[in-house]
Amino acid sequence: PYAWAATEMYQISGDQSYLNNAKMAYDWVKTKLWNKDRNLIEDKWYLEQGEAKRDTNMFAYNTGCMIGAGALLYEETKDETYLNDAYDLAKGSSKGFFSERMRIRSNSPDAPADATGHYFAFVSPQGDSDRCWFRSNLVKGIYTLYEVDKKVNGQARDDSYTRIALNAVAVGAVNAGRS
Repeated sequence: PYAWAATEMYQISGDQSYLNNAKMAYDWVKTKLWNKDRNLIEDKWYLEQGEAKRDTNMFAYNTGCMIGAGALLYEETKDETYLNDAYDLAKGSSKGFFSERMRIRSNSPDAPADATGHYFAFVSPQGDSDRCWFRSNLVKGIYTLYEVDKKVNGQARDDSYTRIALNAVAVGAVNAGRS
């Protein structure tokens, strides 16, 4: 979250120290917490009785924040590495945090037979804690990637991740009985 916020502070203030700090934070997370096998961001490093330990749980907000930070860093630096990273993480999140398309309200008789959509899935063992706030950061990160890529390049390279994320939000609302 710090890399994303620091990049936004740079955009507001023009103070180069914010951009420098954003890059340092981004690089640290990329080096220390990026799970390359799944293209998801692990949770954190912490100290336990003086020993550094890595928490390998993967929550939607960690990956979402890196997608958003990568997109904004790309916008400011035009360094394609950030854009490519953001798309790699979006692809990983589409597999790690969203289900495949499945029937909407499969237990509801009023759902059309062919109504399908993506759902939010859980990766972490703390599944219930990975709810609205965590998911909203993932959706915001993916949407930021789409908007920045479209703004800088005239069109987004791939809008499928944005469609998956927004579809999951809509399906969640429908299945919860909310419009």
